[in-house]
Amino acid sequence: MSKKKAMFFKQATGGGIDSDANAFITAVGILDTTQETAINNLVLGLKANGTWTKYKAIYPFIGGTATSHKWNLKNPLDTDGAFRLGWNGTITHDANGIKGDGSTGYANTFFIPTNVLTLNSETLSVYSVTNATPIKNDAIEIGSFSSASQASLMAIRGSASKDLFQSRLDGNLLVTTNTDARGYFTASKNGSTTLRLFKNGNIVGSGVSAGSLGVLPQFILALNLFGSPLSDSYVNQTLGFTTIGDGLTDTEVANDYTVIQDYQTALGRNV
Repeated sequence: MSKKKAMFFKQATGGGIDSDANAFITAVGILDTTQETAINNLVLGLKANGTWTKYKAIYPFIGGTATSHKWNLKNPLDTDGAFRLGWNGTITHDANGIKGDGSTGYANTFFIPTNVLTLNSETLSVYSVTNATPIKNDAIEIGSFSSASQASLMAIRGSASKDLFQSRLDGNLLVTTNTDARGYFTASKNGSTTLRLFKNGNIVGSGVSAGSLGVLPQFILALNLFGSPLSDSYVNQTLGFTTIGDGLTDTEVANDYTVIQDYQTALGRNV
């Protein structure tokens, strides 16, 4: 980082750039001052909320290119073990994030829940910038499925014919109505079999979802079904943020929404 940028961060944040933010910025390598400040404030905000350590993968989708969008903010190394993304098919990369073509495009996170998470402590989230009508009948923004009792997935508008927000963390499917795919969507289990769904920090559904942790890598923009993307699950929304991690409390979800919405606003793509 240049001396000029380092001085800017000292003025903007009052304490210089956070070391985790700096590691990510160094890995990406092409961010401008506005983007670097947004990343720094995002990291500082999550740390202030006490949730930074709970996230195992954070994909900020910043920089506008396939190369800049692949990095995991929590561990910005270019390896499968660090959960950097592997792109497949046709995906549009721009300042708003990543957009699937609804037929071939998806990302492999290399994140296998059973290898990283604890049973009944799990969170998935996505920030959707668009409200496109799904092309596929079972469009799923993030997830994997090996059986009805061993799954980890979330769909924010899960059918071309029905407006639904649905998730399956480990077991039973929880479904609630959702007519607008824009916003920040979270599915979380925090130490029990109770799965809760949130939109923009507010709880919109809850129910029991018992089972066991997924054994397949999570895909983004499609569902990993038995090791390959389900053909009817490809997504055509634009995503500006995605996370995978441990379970969050209702208060943590609400507080993190504020930080993540500020991040999207700083980048000019908030909804």
